[in-house]
Amino acid sequence: MDNASIKENIIRIRTERGISQDEMARALGISRNSYRSIEKGLTCLINKRLGEIAKILGVPVEELALGYQPIESEERLEDIRISYKRNADDMKSAADARIAELERIIASQKETIANLQDLVESKTEIISLLKRNMKELCFFQFLSRFSSYFSSIMKILVIEDENSLRELIGRALKKEHYVVEEAATYDEAWEKLNMFSYDCVLLDIMLPDGNGLDLLKEFNREGKRPNVIILSARNSLEDKITGLEEGADDYLPKPFHIAELIARIRSVTRRNGGSGSNGIVFGNVKLNPDSRIVEVGGKTLTLVKKEFEILQYFLLRPEHMIDKSVLAEAVWGDSTYLADNFDFIYSQVKNLRKKLEEAGADIEIKSVYGFGYKMILKDAL
Repeated sequence: MDNASIKENIIRIRTERGISQDEMARALGISRNSYRSIEKGLTCLINKRLGEIAKILGVPVEELALGYQPIESEERLEDIRISYKRNADDMKSAADARIAELERIIASQKETIANLQDLVESKTEIISLLKRNMKELCFFQFLSRFSSYFSSIMKILVIEDENSLRELIGRALKKEHYVVEEAATYDEAWEKLNMFSYDCVLLDIMLPDGNGLDLLKEFNREGKRPNVIILSARNSLEDKITGLEEGADDYLPKPFHIAELIARIRSVTRRNGGSGSNGIVFGNVKLNPDSRIVEVGGKTLTLVKKEFEILQYFLLRPEHMIDKSVLAEAVWGDSTYLADNFDFIYSQVKNLRKKLEEAGADIEIKSVYGFGYKMILKDAL
C-alpha cells in the first residue's frame, strides 16, 4: 500500500466532504499537529487508524487505498455492463448512420461520374459525326444560304440505292456542269429535300427503307414541287401511271443510257421554266447554257470555261451589284476563302471585257469601287 497515494486520497475526499483538519483531529481523538502529520505522509498509517479515517469520511477503506470505490455487488456490475452496452450501441448507431451517409454520397458521386462519362461519350460521338459530315454540311449550308447566287446552276438530287449506278449518274451530271447531291435511302432523301431545294430529282422507286412513290406523295403534300424523273427497274404500266399522277414529270425504266437521261433532264427543266433552247439574252448577247454557245449580234463568241461561267452569272443578274467575293465563290467554289486576294477574278473579267468589246457587244461589265461589278447596257452609261 503506497502511503503517499493514501494521504492524497484522504485529502481529496476530506476536501470533497467539506471536513476541516481540526474536525478530523477531534473525531480521531488526536491533536491537530498529529493529524497534519498523517496528511503530510509523515505518519505511517496502520489498518486500524485507516479504518477510522474511512469511517469518518464515509467511504470504504478500499477507496482510500485504491482511489476508487470497488464494485460491491453483481447488480452494480450489471448496471455498468448495461451502461457500457448502451454507450456502445449508441456509438454503433452513430457509426452506422455515418457509414450509410458516406455510402449515399459515394453512390451519388458514382452516378455523377457515370453521367459525366455518358456526356463525354455523347460529346465525342457528336464531334466525330460533325467531323465526318462537316465538309458536306458546310457546302450545302452555303448553297442554301446563297441559293439566289446559284440560280444559273442546276442542282440535282439523285435518289438511288445502287451505289455503282448512283455514282455513275453523279459523275455524268457533274461533267454536264450540274451540282449533284446523292441519297441512298428514303430517310436520307427526305432529310435533304427538307433542308435544300433542287431543280430536278431523279427518284428510284425501290429503296431499302421505303417506296419512292410514297416519298413523291410526301413532298407533294408538303408543297415541294421539284422536277421529278422516276428511275425504276419495274417497267410496269401501273407504276408509270401512279408516278405520273402523283406529280412526276417523266418515267425512265432501267436500264437506260446516260445520254437519254441527260436529254430528259433538259427536256423536263425546259418545260417547267428552265432556260430552254432560247437561252439567256441581254442586249445583243445571247448565251445558251445547254450548248454552252455565246453569240454577240448573231456571231459566235469563243470563251474559255471560266469566262463563260462569269458571263452566265452576270447575264442572269443584269444591272445588279455583284460582290467580287460572291462571284468568286459562285464560279470557283467555296475554297476561294483561302485566297489572299482576288487577282484571279480581275484577270478573267479583264479578258471577258476585252472579248465582248472586240465582238461589238452593247453590254459592259462595269467596276463598282469598293464593292465589285455590275453588268449594264452601254446606252445606260
